[in-house]
Amino acid sequence: MKKHLSEYFLAVVVVLQAAQIFLVARELNFDAGLYALVWLAGFGFFSFNTSFLFWETVFFLILRNRIFPSAEKTDARTAVLWCLKNEKDGICERVAYAVSGNRHRDIDFWILSDSDEILEGSEREIFSGVSSRTGVPIYYRRREKRIERKQGNIKEWLLEHHTDYRYFFVCDADSIIPPGAVRCLIEMAEHPRNKDIAIFQASIDIAHAKTLFARLQAVGQAIAQRFYFPVQQRIFGKAICFGHNCLIRTGDFLRVRLPEGILSHDIWETALLDRLGKRTVFCEDVVTFDEAPPNYLESRRRDKRWAKGTLGAWPLLFLEGIPIESRFFVFYSIFLYLCQPFFLFWLLSGFVREFFFSMPLFVSFRCSVGVFMFSIGVVFLHKFAAVRKTRDMFSVAGEIALSTILSLNNVFYQSLDLFGLVFEKRLGWKPMKKDPFLKIKFAECFRSLWSGSLTGAALFCLGLKGAPGWFVPSAPFLLSFILAIPCVYLSGKRSKGGL
Repeated sequence: MKKHLSEYFLAVVVVLQAAQIFLVARELNFDAGLYALVWLAGFGFFSFNTSFLFWETVFFLILRNRIFPSAEKTDARTAVLWCLKNEKDGICERVAYAVSGNRHRDIDFWILSDSDEILEGSEREIFSGVSSRTGVPIYYRRREKRIERKQGNIKEWLLEHHTDYRYFFVCDADSIIPPGAVRCLIEMAEHPRNKDIAIFQASIDIAHAKTLFARLQAVGQAIAQRFYFPVQQRIFGKAICFGHNCLIRTGDFLRVRLPEGILSHDIWETALLDRLGKRTVFCEDVVTFDEAPPNYLESRRRDKRWAKGTLGAWPLLFLEGIPIESRFFVFYSIFLYLCQPFFLFWLLSGFVREFFFSMPLFVSFRCSVGVFMFSIGVVFLHKFAAVRKTRDMFSVAGEIALSTILSLNNVFYQSLDLFGLVFEKRLGWKPMKKDPFLKIKFAECFRSLWSGSLTGAALFCLGLKGAPGWFVPSAPFLLSFILAIPCVYLSGKRSKGGL
């Protein structure tokens, strides 16, 4: 049963998706012509996610946690790597915290810098100071030619030091590693029952959430770490690597040959290692931290880079030898980004149909209303499965309510960013700003978001008058577009309380 659990899960997801499509299609007015087919195709596309979330919730409630066994003693040499590029905010404190809490005779600490040459002196001085205060050596390496970004930096380091370390632990500049976390993962890796695992991905929560937007991100991240990733680990028997806060077997990793020019190396590493019979797993009992973007605009810039990397992983869907589980992880990651432009097209096509043509889309609503209510209920209520305490319930409810106002803007702005990627020959890489107190200016919000607000206001007025049937279900999106500027500005200000 366990061996085929992933196949059973995907089968019931598809069955429920097909049932939703069938019930809605029975009541569609196909005399509406091509638009009826377009609408049904869009509904079928989005019903996959509804079905996936529903069964994910069911499996989360019935499957037990999976805690990986650990070896009692180990002397495995391990390197902890920080991959940096022109970082300024808080890096000294984060490295010092990780070093002082994870010091061990078999663990070395390395800084792999891709920073500009002018910063080398100050970086050496900073980390020399951290080494003096903690009493632990910190090795610094800066390369002159920055080839292949982070993955190229790690690859070059491995070519020099792969014989020195059995494992390496990857940190980003905003990684915060609690005491003992690295040793916990090493002990897991050393247990004989875990020898088929190449990457041990630690759970990652959000720290230093000082703005309302960052607090929303922190609650959402907690839901992902306690619900989405653990249940996917239980269903598929493996997980996807996040690219940081993870322990990697050096020998297995050296067998992977990544294509040149990729951005989301973590997706490629997960899939290519799985093709070699080496899993990536999510270790929900080992908790680490990183930092969230302090405002929506910074999050949008980061997501654009992530989107390009994720969409660039599409060849893995067709690469021979990739197991179905990793192939699905790639598919679902791409699917979530494509949902935004698909939904925007769906939204606008509905307006065009009702504004310019009077033919009704449905002949009745006996079953369709139930299907729509089921979809809305799953999308908004499934997160409560992660609730453990009464306080969690209020936090999740607040996250759903407030983040919906902001996240609906992704339908417009993420769609624009994805369309823009088509015409961008090269996406310049800039690190996320790590200052949790970063101030956002109203003028910056206006410059970045005026197009969505203007579009929302125009559709609101036209829809209210000429397409009332379309206007009612579309109103939350239109209001989100209209209110984007003040909402993004206010959510980016420092917040003193929780949700």
